[in-house]
Amino acid sequence: MGFTIVCSLTFLSFYLIAKALQFLLVVVYLLFLSAAKLVVFILRLIYIYMKIYETCVQTFVLCVAMLFFSNSPATVGPAILSFIASTDYVDCLRLAISLGGDSDTLAAIAGPMAYAYYKKMPDPLVYQALKSLPDWMQRTNAAFDQRCEEIGALG
Repeated sequence: MGFTIVCSLTFLSFYLIAKALQFLLVVVYLLFLSAAKLVVFILRLIYIYMKIYETCVQTFVLCVAMLFFSNSPATVGPAILSFIASTDYVDCLRLAISLGGDSDTLAAIAGPMAYAYYKKMPDPLVYQALKSLPDWMQRTNAAFDQRCEEIGALG
């Protein structure tokens, strides 16, 4: 069900963008007096509309491919669904683990998606994870974080 909702929302958002572009075309038609300018504008709108449609189709195909045609259908699909159904980072991990089976792999797939989306992990969880790492991994992690801060990659 979550997959259907995501794909439906994706199509709806692209449809609304296309409708907004159509409305913009009417407004621009009223503003432009030059036919040449109008033709160029229409061609640009058509190009944008085609790109929106292409992105929509690619997103749908990717959703279907990841959920049903993965080499690991018992892990990738459930991990994506765990992420889609979650409300925060911890909720995503709990959902992935509660599915059972290869739960560590599910959490390993769903966790990075949740972090990329929610942009936050609870401090106690980060502290506990870092504490369990060997010293050389902690130093490597610290050096990596410092370099990311230097180049502005941690936003």
